[in-house]
Amino acid sequence: MVSFYLEDVDNYTVHHNLIYDNNDEYTSVRLQNDGTPETTRNLNYFAYLGPRDRKLNRKIEYFNNTAWDYNQLIGFWHRTDNADVNAMVLKNNLLLEGAPSNVGTVSETDLQDFVTKAASEYGYNISEENNEFVSIANDHYVDVSNDNFRLVPESTFNSGGSIIAGITTEANPAIGAWEGNTDSLKIEFSLQVQIVQFLVLMEVLS
Repeated sequence: MVSFYLEDVDNYTVHHNLIYDNNDEYTSVRLQNDGTPETTRNLNYFAYLGPRDRKLNRKIEYFNNTAWDYNQLIGFWHRTDNADVNAMVLKNNLLLEGAPSNVGTVSETDLQDFVTKAASEYGYNISEENNEFVSIANDHYVDVSNDNFRLVPESTFNSGGSIIAGITTEANPAIGAWEGNTDSLKIEFSLQVQIVQFLVLMEVLS
């Protein structure tokens, strides 16, 4: 299962989302075109993206999301040399420590190492800033067993985030989906779509 399956899509912002319990693994068998059985295994991603064969030149933004208990962080399907990601930004996200990100032959559990190698191997332009990682839930979350992912008062992630215009609301933003001691969680996804009008002329012959 994939929390954000946005293959071949750009020009969007994902922020203030809470994702958890994305960890069920299973194998299945499917038949290839020639009838040969093929065993597949599901991979549980925080985000699975293109570009496949496209150049994604517009923004791909993930801000102030909290994610816990998943198997893979970010996966890219890089199918041909024409594929590219040019404007991806990860900022103020609170993520699970140790989950790998991958593209092609690159697979790294350290996000900064992944960003560096994805740039070197495939030319991807990914910026990551003020993302933090949790290994022990009780050190930062109120009560994971009861799905309460608010930050405990002593968590170091209650401050130190970047100010993002139109996204964060505090002078010293928190890391993750919960901004400090707010009573509600904003869950938002915005996708900007260019609307193209087509004029269709139809001649009806009778």
